[in-house]
Amino acid sequence: MNREELNQLLSLAEVYFLEKKAQLAEVILHKILLAYPKHSRANELLAYIAGGTGNLDNYYALLKLSCESDECTPTALYYYGSTSLEKGCLAEAIKSLKSSLEKAGDFFEGLHDLATAQAMVGAKSEALQNYQKALALNQSSPELFFNLARLYDDLGELTLSLKNYDEAIKLNSNYVEAWCNRGIDLRKMLQFPEAKNSFTRALQINPNFVDAWISRGLTFSEMGHTREALDDYDHALRLDPNNVVALVNKASVLHDIGRYQDSVQTYDRALALSPDLPYAFSERFHIKMKIAQWDDYTESLNMLCNQVSHEGRPSTPFAVVVASHSEQMNLEAAKRYVSDKFPANNLRPKFKPPISGGRVRVGYFSNDYFNHATSFLMAELFELHNRDKFEIFAFSFGEKRDDEMHQRLQNAFDHFIEVGHLSDSAIADLSRQMAIDIAVDIKGFTRAARPGIFANYAAPIQVNYLGYPASMGAEYIDYIIADPVLIPEENQRSFSEKIIYMPNSYQVNDSKRVIADDEFKRADFDLPSDAFVYCCFNNTYKITPNIFDSWMRILKCVPNSVLWLLEDNALAKQNILLEANKRGLEKGRIIFSTRMDLPGHLARHKLADVFLDTLPCCAHTTASDALWAGLPIVAQVGATFAGRVSASLLRALDMPELIVESGEHYESLAIQLGRSPNDLQALRVKLKTNIENKPLFNTELFIKNLEAAYLSVLERKSAQLAPDHVFIN
Repeated sequence: MNREELNQLLSLAEVYFLEKKAQLAEVILHKILLAYPKHSRANELLAYIAGGTGNLDNYYALLKLSCESDECTPTALYYYGSTSLEKGCLAEAIKSLKSSLEKAGDFFEGLHDLATAQAMVGAKSEALQNYQKALALNQSSPELFFNLARLYDDLGELTLSLKNYDEAIKLNSNYVEAWCNRGIDLRKMLQFPEAKNSFTRALQINPNFVDAWISRGLTFSEMGHTREALDDYDHALRLDPNNVVALVNKASVLHDIGRYQDSVQTYDRALALSPDLPYAFSERFHIKMKIAQWDDYTESLNMLCNQVSHEGRPSTPFAVVVASHSEQMNLEAAKRYVSDKFPANNLRPKFKPPISGGRVRVGYFSNDYFNHATSFLMAELFELHNRDKFEIFAFSFGEKRDDEMHQRLQNAFDHFIEVGHLSDSAIADLSRQMAIDIAVDIKGFTRAARPGIFANYAAPIQVNYLGYPASMGAEYIDYIIADPVLIPEENQRSFSEKIIYMPNSYQVNDSKRVIADDEFKRADFDLPSDAFVYCCFNNTYKITPNIFDSWMRILKCVPNSVLWLLEDNALAKQNILLEANKRGLEKGRIIFSTRMDLPGHLARHKLADVFLDTLPCCAHTTASDALWAGLPIVAQVGATFAGRVSASLLRALDMPELIVESGEHYESLAIQLGRSPNDLQALRVKLKTNIENKPLFNTELFIKNLEAAYLSVLERKSAQLAPDHVFIN
């Protein structure tokens, strides 16, 4: 077949193709391919015929053959690229679409699909450029505005994202995915009523849209409307009974409202469907620890450690830290969590020295500015900062409370700023506008924390302090405040932050903490008047089967002794009493008391004889409370920051005789004190003296050292030096 015959046959085939006489065209095209198997146009036309009959595999294969020739048309390149995009072959899609645009010049469909493929491989700036070129050619495509909005979502530009979702909806008022994504953005911006309305509109359009039910449920949950949230999750599960996202969100709400057993069962259901589900196993483990349900404790702890250390499964950092004996595992859990949930926004402009003139501006970020354990420790720090050198800001993102501590703290700061209605990026922007030099995160990864503020770089120097007893594993947190007991040199490698080493203890204390004058009697708390009272007011999740075994042995060795615990929840009380019975302890030797206001709580410590601490996570504020009230603590040194706080406090009080290195010594010291009233009395006298004379409760000394640390890290930053360990003498 010569070239002239080829062209005649090809022209005839094209005529038949355009006249929709596919069979006649196909016969001619196959004849051409017998002579020229790689003929680009013949393969292209056969591809379209195959696509028209639904033979999509053949359609794609023939397009690929067509595009292997330099003579292929821009149209073939476009369709091959577009189909590659649909198949998820993104490298092929980008290559082909670029070639199509080079041959044909800019056209809307090619630019749009190329941008979509680029966005999917993370080439965000190129994607944005091509979407904008496409927009210049065609402003009537709702899909373009939708995809552009999704790209702005990925870039963290929620305002621009919302604008483009709105444009998509203007062009297609029933664009259900746009309504849903719009609601997600509004929820991220904490505009909960507007977000709820957007999800409701999506559900009006499509009542079977499972994702909208789940997203609206999450919005209700964040608004505190737990009943409505559960209703929406249940509706989603009626539509899709095996939807693990709905199950996990429902389990979280059940946890929040104290339905712990139902929460565990719902997590179990989700994990049965998806064993590798991120976060679910660690959440389930933590809830079981809250209710002292230890039926599978050892197996579950081993699984959690394996998931974090070897499988790389994302887990809740706090749940890991309070259960872990490994600082390195804590770091790994934090890094994965940050990477998944709060990656650094490196598009933010960099800070330039000099940072600020005049007083150093320090911002403390928290939602705990009310009657909360952290505020009970820190209140005097905020009051006594040196105002000649420092200007102190509170960024409060919690609910507004009108209790005594909240009122005190509003007066303690130079500036008390309510930011709970703002998004993370907006709070970071506000901090930047106020020229904050040092941003101190006193939440870390605890409940209702906002690490996204720091991912958006709220200040040139960002510090992890007090609220979270481990590394945050985030590149944007420069320092953690600690002391040599908490982080010995060999553990430094397990912290992504550089360490500010305070000379005594890392923990600030409020020397104004009031102990009530109430003359409590043991009978007020159902305690035997003549018994030796061991106590532990730690949260139940810190009590492990191993520490409980130690307590049982101690009680059995000290006649007429009892153990006084905090009643965290009814299930925990029930389960602990069952565990005691299993271990042969007589009924009545464990007594529970509920929470009470701080002055009264401090006062009731006088009714106890010895505080028994826990591991792997020990008492923190609870230890400070006990010592401030004059109650000796028996503390074993743990392997991690979270397990070494009591030892840090006792060192700063010069009470090393209460610190032990092993479980055996822990038990023997507790038994000795229970049997030797003279030894115990001597310890009480020493403790009372040291409260007045040793550094732990010397708030002014602590503040002086902390301010020296702030000035030191600021000096390094101003000199454009990287963060490094700081030792305050």
